[in-house]
Amino acid sequence: GYGVTNYYSSGSGSGWYGGGSGYNEQPAAGGSSYISGHEGCVSVDSSLYVNGDNNSLTGKFFTSTLMIDGNGYKWTDKIEEYMGMPTHDGNDIMIGNKGNGYAKIIFKGFDVLTNEEYAKKASAVQNVFRYDYMGYYQVFRAPKAGTYKVELWGAQGGDADTTYTGGLGAYTKGEITLKKGETFYIYVGQGGIMNGSATWNGGGGYSVAGGTGGGATDIRIVPTPNLTDWNELDSLKSRIMVAAGGGGGYVRGSYHGNGGAGGGLIGYSGFNTNYGIVSSAGAQTSGGSTPSNGGLAGFGYGVTNYYSAGGGAGWYGGGSGYNEQPAAGGSSYISGHAGCIGVDSTATPLASSYSNISDSISYTNYKFNNTVMIDGQGYNWSTAKLAQIRMPAHDSETLIFGKAGNGYAKITYID
Repeated sequence: GYGVTNYYSSGSGSGWYGGGSGYNEQPAAGGSSYISGHEGCVSVDSSLYVNGDNNSLTGKFFTSTLMIDGNGYKWTDKIEEYMGMPTHDGNDIMIGNKGNGYAKIIFKGFDVLTNEEYAKKASAVQNVFRYDYMGYYQVFRAPKAGTYKVELWGAQGGDADTTYTGGLGAYTKGEITLKKGETFYIYVGQGGIMNGSATWNGGGGYSVAGGTGGGATDIRIVPTPNLTDWNELDSLKSRIMVAAGGGGGYVRGSYHGNGGAGGGLIGYSGFNTNYGIVSSAGAQTSGGSTPSNGGLAGFGYGVTNYYSAGGGAGWYGGGSGYNEQPAAGGSSYISGHAGCIGVDSTATPLASSYSNISDSISYTNYKFNNTVMIDGQGYNWSTAKLAQIRMPAHDSETLIFGKAGNGYAKITYID
């Protein structure tokens, strides 16, 4: 179960049994793999003695097994041909896994059950799909034809301290009818941090005394070329729903204030308690600006500014103050929501200002019904800002004003 720890050489990999390390300043070995029920594997008994059987003492074992080493070779009781291993999303082949480990369990079906039993278990397993921030895109494939409710929460901007905080993330919701197997790519925004680099999925950085911007959470039709990428135009323009992230807070001497919240159609500006509004927010056709130095947020990302807090991400990102100021939040977007302005296949806005619902619909032709857009201060949006109603929490039945921390996504099968 564990590798060698050696001060004078590199540490070895863990596994069924771990690998060894060289005695003095040498590279280390990898561990071994094990599958209960796999040809060539050897189990242990309750005292850890090798028992000569390939089935675990638990009595549980797998069928249709496959074992591929980190050089891409298939194994049974001996090494066989090279075949590579699937990437995490199952869409490509790689030689071996880089970085942290990963696990995936896919529901394949139940044994023979009564209709009532099947319906109960299927509802519990298949009807709600949840996505936390992971630092890479995640894949949703509709397991059956029908109507799905999609809910997104943007990430909070980074706090400067406990008083001057980052703006909270926005919330978007809509219903959409899908065929079995239709695929969405889900990008969950990273929450902002103090004095850090830009956050994943568009939050701006890097500040010496402020928070970075919160990443947006969005649904796309076209994925980025690499799993951990987010900023690629063909992918960004295919977004059909976006929940905005908040801008970072800032504090240094008399320069301080809270970051602007992630917005509905428009984000919230950063506000300095001594100087008022100091940064402009993302909107439906343009990013927020940074006064005096010309720094402009863009399509999908907030301003990165060394001297001030980072702007929040969104459909368009939020701007930052020029010098030692809190930043603004990004804007949200839903294809099919009144007031939104989509883009064509060249990423050009469909209109300069909203006039009818066709202005909102993505060039992908995906659109949502029964839409809801709530900003990071809890206000409902249609073609304009409406009443403060708050948004649902992602993990409970409570209502909140805006999303704190990392973003979140949830897709629920309705009918």
